[in-house]
Amino acid sequence: MQKIKPKFLCDNLQDTGVTVLVAVVQMAVLFGVPGLLGYWLTGSEGVAWSVVIGMYLLFLSFSVFSISVGEEGIKFNRLFGSPKSLSWADIKEIDEVSPRELIVDGWLWPLFPTREMTPCLSSRGHFKITYHGGHCYYPPEDVELFSALVKQYKSKVLS
Repeated sequence: MQKIKPKFLCDNLQDTGVTVLVAVVQMAVLFGVPGLLGYWLTGSEGVAWSVVIGMYLLFLSFSVFSISVGEEGIKFNRLFGSPKSLSWADIKEIDEVSPRELIVDGWLWPLFPTREMTPCLSSRGHFKITYHGGHCYYPPEDVELFSALVKQYKSKVLS
């Protein structure tokens, strides 16, 4: 199995602006609202911060920190969430997607867990992995290696 880390940095100033805007919306809804609710219910800043930290830890536990691609399929290296692994027979398609599709379908809906759960700061260079039962997104750091491995192993299943 070949480990492939996710892309991390933005590609340009426009990509940075879009990513920051989406991140502000996500953080406000995922962390701010529960924190404010905790404060409203208890009147305690300590409880509010505990809720925010708890939500952040929950979010991290669903995050994908890398994938491993091999003969068996793709394994998502994460604590919780799905998919954890996909066999090549379960994978229907793997295609690069536009930033617009990623933002709407990967980051904003559903909000948690999102279909793209990596620490990537870019909306560019993501691949949609469609499988029986759903789809998810992944931004490989090394696109050429990822594409070559997918082609190599997927072609074995087809033949």
